[in-house]
Amino acid sequence: MWKQHGTRLARAVPDHRVNNMKNIHVREMTAPIEVVRPWIEAGWTGTPRDPFPRDVLKSWRKNPPGADPLALIPNVTRVGHGPFSFRFESWDGERWRVRVESNDFQGWHGFDLRTTALGCRVTHTIELTPSLAGAVVWHAFIAPIHDWVVEAILDRLEEALRTGEMPTVTRRKMPWRAAVSFTLLGRFAGLRMGIAKHRVDSSVSKAHMQAP
Repeated sequence: MWKQHGTRLARAVPDHRVNNMKNIHVREMTAPIEVVRPWIEAGWTGTPRDPFPRDVLKSWRKNPPGADPLALIPNVTRVGHGPFSFRFESWDGERWRVRVESNDFQGWHGFDLRTTALGCRVTHTIELTPSLAGAVVWHAFIAPIHDWVVEAILDRLEEALRTGEMPTVTRRKMPWRAAVSFTLLGRFAGLRMGIAKHRVDSSVSKAHMQAP
């Protein structure tokens, strides 16, 4: 349906604030922004329309009991992949934001859509203030996985725009460093999945009770 365009990837963008980290991925799509929007909105749903590489790493979206499980409720909905959990903040059709809140990382990540002469520019940004331990873990393990995941999301999005369907199999190969990190983190996360799931469910219920 829509022809694939090129990729521009920027890593470790300089930031003069102490201990701040920023990572940016950009892809030009030759589809109009109104066609791209629904696919972004389907992110972290775990459904067949989800652009996240869920065949490799399970993605999910959680809402309180009684709410639409796929709804995006500001400061209530939790989204994530594997044991990683984020608090949804906002989505206005051009700007998607979730908060990163953990002992070792504070910040946000999200997508920005901009109309261009070619169609639509999709930018993914993550900006974090890590603890010392978090900075070590990010550079040693998480960063290579993150870079692969975001590029895989953009690949899958391009294919969906071209064919009208999100692929069931992620075609982008995981680089060896990302694969090693993925295996090590997977083993560690597996030991903590029960605790992580409990925290996610509890935080969703708590947010629901506090929501106006």
